[in-house]
Amino acid sequence: MQEVESKRKLTPADGAHIFYAGIFLSGSFIIKTQHPHDCSVDLDFFNDLLFYGLLLWTTFLIITLVPRYKNDGLRLFFNLLDLIYGLFHLILVCYGATQYYSENNDCGKLAPALNFFTHLYIWVTGFTGGIVLIGFLVWFFKKFVRPNELAGFQKSTDI
Repeated sequence: MQEVESKRKLTPADGAHIFYAGIFLSGSFIIKTQHPHDCSVDLDFFNDLLFYGLLLWTTFLIITLVPRYKNDGLRLFFNLLDLIYGLFHLILVCYGATQYYSENNDCGKLAPALNFFTHLYIWVTGFTGGIVLIGFLVWFFKKFVRPNELAGFQKSTDI
């Protein structure tokens, strides 16, 4: 039995993952190699976490992008890795925000490229996470809330 077959086409989510990972991986690499980091807060560690996390995720994307795996256990494992990746970004946004919005953040003058990159990452990832959360809530209410349960909230047409 063949466990792997080729995918017929890429989904929009695949393209979004590739674009997001490529943009932030290249930005993180440029900041890491070409700009000094002499700040009082630890945005350099944030950049390291982002760079190596996206490097691992890009490797994962390359492994799973072209083939489609038939094994249910392997597919469950890959879905679990997707959730872990989302949790990684949630934690990274929280850590980056605590460092960026810290009172003693002097990276705006000492390392402006790193400061801007951190700010951009926080806002883009936070905005994307907000859209995902709204989509999840809409899906949840469509799936689990029946129209009869919302009858008390509908307008009455009796006059």
